[in-house]
Amino acid sequence: MADKIQTRREVSRPNLVVGIGASAGGFEAIANFLEHIEAGHGLALIVVFHLDAQTPNLLPSLLAKSTPLQVVEAIDGMDLS
Repeated sequence: MADKIQTRREVSRPNLVVGIGASAGGFEAIANFLEHIEAGHGLALIVVFHLDAQTPNLLPSLLAKSTPLQVVEAIDGMDLS
């Protein structure tokens, strides 16, 4: 059990940043992928969808239902920690 405990420093900075992109029709594939990613691996996943900018963005809340990872909407200049 002790080997599964991570310090704040280990959790706060990703070891690897992975970008994933899809059109609006790719939601199901991205959600399926995220279902198989476990938290605590030091990954920052950046998911980008091609969507109409005028449409309200419900994707963070929808994707959060598919993964144990924290899901937030990115903003310009956001820190990945």
